[in-house]
Amino acid sequence: MLKKNQILYKEEDEEKTLYVILYGRVGLCSRRGGALGKAILGWTVGEECYVDRNFLCRIENCYADAETALIEITIDKMKEL
Repeated sequence: MLKKNQILYKEEDEEKTLYVILYGRVGLCSRRGGALGKAILGWTVGEECYVDRNFLCRIENCYADAETALIEITIDKMKEL
C-alpha cells in the first residue's frame, strides 16, 4: 500500500521487480523527460526489467499519485512459475 506521493522506485534503482496496480494511480517521470504519464488499475509498471535484459536500472521515477495498492512480482518469483 502506498500513500499519496510515496515513492515506489527511483530512476537508476537496480531492483528487478514488476508491479501490477490493484487500485489507485501512479505517476511516472524522469529527470530528462519530465512527466511521462500515469498508470491506473490493472496496468503494470517496472516491466522493462522483464522484457529487455539490457535495462540494468530503472529509467523513470514512479510515485503514488493517489493511495495505491500493488502486487509486487520479482524476477526470481516469475522464474519459479
